[in-house]
Amino acid sequence: MAERISSFVALALCLAAVPRFRDLRRSADAGRRVVATAVIALAVAAVVLTFPGERILYAATRIPHIGDLVGRAAMMVAALATQCIFLLAAARARQRRAQLRRRVLVLLAALAVLVAVFSAAPAQDPAADYLLAYGTEPLVGVFITTFTAFLGWSLVDVQLAWSRLKHRTSGPLHTSLRTFALGAAFGLGYVALRLLGEAALFTGWDTVVAFTRVGCLALGSVAALLAVASVTWPAMRMRIHQLRTWVRARRQLQQLLPLWRDLADVAPEVALEHPRSPIREAFDVLDVRWRLYRRVIEIHDARLALRAHALQLADAAATPHAAEAQRLAAAVTAARAGHHDGAPTASEHSLGERAPVADDMDREAERLAQVAREYVALTRTRHRVVLQGRRS
Repeated sequence: MAERISSFVALALCLAAVPRFRDLRRSADAGRRVVATAVIALAVAAVVLTFPGERILYAATRIPHIGDLVGRAAMMVAALATQCIFLLAAARARQRRAQLRRRVLVLLAALAVLVAVFSAAPAQDPAADYLLAYGTEPLVGVFITTFTAFLGWSLVDVQLAWSRLKHRTSGPLHTSLRTFALGAAFGLGYVALRLLGEAALFTGWDTVVAFTRVGCLALGSVAALLAVASVTWPAMRMRIHQLRTWVRARRQLQQLLPLWRDLADVAPEVALEHPRSPIREAFDVLDVRWRLYRRVIEIHDARLALRAHALQLADAAATPHAAEAQRLAAAVTAARAGHHDGAPTASEHSLGERAPVADDMDREAERLAQVAREYVALTRTRHRVVLQGRRS
């Protein structure tokens, strides 16, 4: 069960980390770089501390328990990056550089201690659990204490920074920082359980050791997922909004196709390209919004081009959309039959400038989509009537 949870968390963190690699470029914003560093470091830690990742790393280096060193070093880097996220949001530029320099020096000192004691610690059996089998060794105790002390200091600093920022931020930034702070709170719980587990090893309380291992796995997983969610959710919301916009535009484009095709057939000068087959139209998923806007404009141009074929119709339609669909259908039929009524009429039933138009392109696309649905229903009804008349 524990391996499944670890694998799931590692997979989720890796999926969140892959899009962040492009934010490590020097041209990227400093905030994006520290966020990318935090997410990628958490993903590295999750991968090398799980069963397959640790075995692969050992096979590549032949150093026993190298995954414990790399994984905990990556967690410390992620903790420092989390500090920097709050530092960028709270401190001024001059204070920011000085505080960042101090934090980096503390990280480098802690990493030096970790590497030194890991190299000197007697841990030669790669199949043994590093913390359980060698946790009572003095050097391994220093290793664990250094790691948990740095992690605890970083997460306490995050909580203090959040206490200063929570009344000064709002909107998505406030939500992201609050989620980060919540993840840091779970991380402090992980630190406390890790220290408790180390103390239980020295006293021989096996039940407490087993409890702390499960608790550390749960709290560490929740802390990592919350940290990733805090920076991933705003981007996901934007992607979801873009997807919904694309789906709506795609639906409107398909709904406008029959009306636009008939208008382009009788007024081909308004269309930049000839109507394509329904199959090609269905599989063309690129430039949807641009094609939709162009189609709306071409429908309006076709209405103006067909003003000479506008007919005076009785006001029998149930809705304005149905009335406009009737006028367009009549104009298309008259244009195909070659009828010409002379000068454009200025009545409210004409296809001239007084036709209703929405105040922006998106609303106009939706309005014309409703007109197109009425137009399709009207033409289908007329087609059925013609077929029934021929049969009779």
